[in-house]
Amino acid sequence: MTKQELICDFGKKVAYYRNENKWTQNDLANMLETSSNTICNIEKGKNFVKPDMLIKLACVFNIEIYQLFTPDNIKYDDTADVLAKYSNKVKESVEKLKEDFVKKIKK
Repeated sequence: MTKQELICDFGKKVAYYRNENKWTQNDLANMLETSSNTICNIEKGKNFVKPDMLIKLACVFNIEIYQLFTPDNIKYDDTADVLAKYSNKVKESVEKLKEDFVKKIKK
């Protein structure tokens, strides 16, 4: 899979989860404190996101980050093997960013 294919698949996943929640691009943009243009470009595979946006997307969709990257044809066991390779330090950093974001949106 090329980088561009990954970005396109990621955008399709964002659109999928947004539509599952019956949100417009503008609704999602407001939740993420960004523009609807940004959401449109992500969904079209024109832009990718920074790590903090990954965390925000997972939070608002109430999913794990890896679900934004998992193709529909990959089994859970394959995904678990990939996730097992992450270091504890990365996991802790992601959890801290996630907690900070959740605190911020609950204010």
